[in-house]
Amino acid sequence: MCLLKKETCVLCGRLAEEEKEQQVSEREYYIEGAGQLCRECYQETYVPRRNRKICMEEENGRLKA
Repeated sequence: MCLLKKETCVLCGRLAEEEKEQQVSEREYYIEGAGQLCRECYQETYVPRRNRKICMEEENGRLKA
């Protein structure tokens, strides 16, 4: 049985969804020069407050085009 190790967020230290073996070019929330962020830290740092609700709705499949 192979256990895949998860990456940790460079800001808060929580486990991120990405696996350590995954190429950085294929990862979500990876910042070149900083490292891997969790979704929450990425949104807090890079998504303007007025757009956060929209991003959360898109991720949860609630927003319809």
